Amino acid sequence: MMEPTPQGNELEQISASGNDTFRIHDLPSETLIHALLCLRDIDPPVRNPSSDDPTPKTRLGWINTTHVSKYWREAILSCPSFWTRILLELGQTWTSAFMTRCKSIPFDILLDEHCLDGQTLSPWIKEFMYSNFHLA
Repeated sequence: MMEPTPQGNELEQISASGNDTFRIHDLPSETLIHALLCLRDIDPPVRNPSSDDPTPKTRLGWINTTHVSKYWREAILSCPSFWTRILLELGQTWTSAFMTRCKSIPFDILLDEHCLDGQTLSPWIKEFMYSNFHLA
């Protein structure tokens, strides 16, 4: 037999008391990292060129979570796995940050049409690949 479900004020009281006893910061860092790694997979950063704007805009995707709180930022920055998908389209500064943060674990380099300078790779990407190919 199913228990009756709380209704009205009872439900609000349960919800309110739950918020008093559990905060997102109470999650173990391992659990938070696991959840945020799932977010990394479904909300990657992207560089969106707009036909109306000559300057491409970058949408940071999961990287925005590093600005939620000090706890989240420290958890993400301390986990090299977050930084193993290096999107060269984000530019040289982000590429360098990802390389530093992924430390010495294996990483993937992702290229797309934004990495091309005409029909060839941008010079900084050629240099990056030449300097780091032995690490991949």
